[in-house]
Amino acid sequence: MFSKWNQLSLVKRIIVGLIVGIILAIAAPDAAKPVELLGSLFVGAL
Repeated sequence: MFSKWNQLSLVKRIIVGLIVGIILAIAAPDAAKPVELLGSLFVGAL
């Protein structure tokens, strides 16, 4: 599984992460709250 994931380009991995994050935020906003901190840190680091 990880070998296929590592074969994807970085851009595709980022897009997949964005889509998963959006789905998580819409489906379960309470579960997405702890991940919000990681997202803020990541965007701030950019």
